[in-house]
Amino acid sequence: MKEVLFPYGKTKVSYVSEMTDEVIRNMHMIPAHSIDEAISMAKEQLGRDKVKITAIPDGVSVMIESFDY
Repeated sequence: MKEVLFPYGKTKVSYVSEMTDEVIRNMHMIPAHSIDEAISMAKEQLGRDKVKITAIPDGVSVMIESFDY
């Protein structure tokens, strides 16, 4: 899982991977070892029972285009 949106335009990114937590933190992301763990962390951080997520299953092959609004 790649993105969990937070209030005030700040974005926190949870990264589900087998990489070490230290490597993921050095990339400024939050390590998680399963999607369930990442969702639980997002719910806890937001103080909600339900959250909306964006999952990018194979981030290496995804092209993201940004737009100005």
